[in-house]
Amino acid sequence: TYQRYLAEQGVDCTLFEVDKLVRLDVGPTGYGLLRREVGLNKRVQGGAATVAVMPEVARDKIVLDPEDIRVDIYRSSGKGGQNINKVETAVRVTHLPTGTVVTCQDERSQLANKKRAMEHLVERLQADRDRLAHAQYVGERDSQVRDRSNAIRVWDEQKGWLRDTRTDVKVSLREASRGQIHRLIVAVATQDKR
Repeated sequence: TYQRYLAEQGVDCTLFEVDKLVRLDVGPTGYGLLRREVGLNKRVQGGAATVAVMPEVARDKIVLDPEDIRVDIYRSSGKGGQNINKVETAVRVTHLPTGTVVTCQDERSQLANKKRAMEHLVERLQADRDRLAHAQYVGERDSQVRDRSNAIRVWDEQKGWLRDTRTDVKVSLREASRGQIHRLIVAVATQDKR
């Protein structure tokens, strides 16, 4: 129904199905149209589906401020002969705001070790940011689907209608199956503006 509705509104979307989970990627315009659709869709004759509407998580590229970085240079340990005993080629890079430390002594030159350590630091900071964003995303999604006590929509196949419980607006199941649910969505949006 949502996929057909978005197509009717001129919004591109992609549908993914895995087992009982259906995901519809809709972009910012589709999110604006569907953001009030969070909740339980219940069939009178049994069965229900929970709808969660989440904005896409933006993945910003990590940009390091040189003032947030401390670079320590020291002599390597391990194999390498006289070179590691005489020349300080090992590098330890510390990201001061987070306390994240990365060391590198794999290369023979200090410059190569510093470059590699900075790359590893960016990777680690990106992984930490992604992990935090994912945790927030999961928390938001879980809060949307946790409450299954109140249905926002009721599908009654015997009577042939779909009713929005928040506004009491109905459309026929034939209209709903064609994606013609704009009246329901507009009614909820209008009610929210009051």
